[in-house]
Amino acid sequence: IAIIGILASIALPAYSDYTKRAKMSEPMLAAASCRTEVTEMFQTGASAAQIAAANCQKTGTQASPISQYVANIAVSVQGAVTVTLIDGLSDGDITFKPYDSAGTLLTAPGAIGSWICDGSTTAIDALLPTSCKG
Repeated sequence: IAIIGILASIALPAYSDYTKRAKMSEPMLAAASCRTEVTEMFQTGASAAQIAAANCQKTGTQASPISQYVANIAVSVQGAVTVTLIDGLSDGDITFKPYDSAGTLLTAPGAIGSWICDGSTTAIDALLPTSCKG
């Protein structure tokens, strides 16, 4: 019984972390369409007002979210895509920022080389995939 208890004390926290990371895939996919639209706008030289009025933005609230783990998706005039999470996953935001191929943050239209994401809390940062961290 002691062996089962020790194994359970190791496995349960690892499983909990795994399930939270799996749930983070929904906000990552929710941001994908906005990242694609903003990339196209940057490539075609859209104005800041056009970028801020991107069609991919969705408005919801904690009480009435747009999906199971996403409350809101917004795009700034600089092209940053912000996904607001609901409390069921983690309370806070994930922000995706466009960078050029040299690793410089873009604030105006140009060629996007990569998107770097970061969370508004350390708990969210811990759940983000390494592929999008800077």
